[in-house]
Amino acid sequence: MNHDVKKIIDEWKKYEHDSSGNIRAETINIYIRKFKQALCLLNQLPFPENDSFDPLIDQMDYKPLNIKERLSFIEGRCGQRLSYIQLRECFRELEKMEARVRVLHRTNPK
Repeated sequence: MNHDVKKIIDEWKKYEHDSSGNIRAETINIYIRKFKQALCLLNQLPFPENDSFDPLIDQMDYKPLNIKERLSFIEGRCGQRLSYIQLRECFRELEKMEARVRVLHRTNPK
C-alpha cells in the first residue's frame, strides 16, 4: 500500500524537478488524478474510476486539511501557477502523512 503511495510521490517530485516551471493543464490533471489515487491507497479505499471521489473524502482518516476546497481550486484553475503551487503543497502534506502512517503501522501492526 504505502509503497505505491511513495511511488506516486516520487513521480510528482521528478515532475516538479524536471518541469522548470513549465505548467501544463494536461499534466496537472494527470497529477491531480494521481494525488487522489494516492489518498485512496493511503486510506485503504478503492479508487473510483468515475468522478465520485468527493464522497470518499469523508471516509478518509488521512487527508490534507480542507482538501475538498483545495482540489476544487486546483481543478478550476488547471495550468495556472497558483494551482500548481497548491498541488505541490498537497503532495508535500501527503508525503508527511505517508511517513506518519508507515510509522504507525510499524509500531501498531494490525
